[in-house]
Amino acid sequence: MRLRYAAVAILLAALPAPAFAGLFTDDLTRCTVNATTLADRTALMRWMFIVASANPAFANLVTVNETQRQHSFREAGAIFNRLVLHDCRREAVLALRAEGSGALGTAFQTLGELAGREMMSSPASAASAADLDRFLDTEGVTALVREAGAPAAAPPAPRH
Repeated sequence: MRLRYAAVAILLAALPAPAFAGLFTDDLTRCTVNATTLADRTALMRWMFIVASANPAFANLVTVNETQRQHSFREAGAIFNRLVLHDCRREAVLALRAEGSGALGTAFQTLGELAGREMMSSPASAASAADLDRFLDTEGVTALVREAGAPAAAPPAPRH
């Protein structure tokens, strides 16, 4: 039962958080973020990638073998356990007591968002993402921004 609860809490991290997060949930969130290392967030990135790769839309793009999958899930589970049961136990108890089980989902959603931002901000990922520019209708987007009356963004820096 406890393992199932941990898995549910981790999966809740992928869902949109409620608009309200209480003081205790905020404290738990800060603790989980501050208690993770770059290695922890890298392991969470791998776990998130493997979970996403299970989507049939990616079936022809990514192959993850069962050993890799199990290793990644084991790592993510160990991080969750360490954070909730040890590093941030006091904050978790207070948040759960005062604000309910959604506190875990909110805290881990924020941690997942941080890991996701780090995943996309590596120089290689940023360069790959920037390659999308070649396929965008910049004139059409500029006209759309003008039509909406929104301030125009600064032009992108030239690539070398």
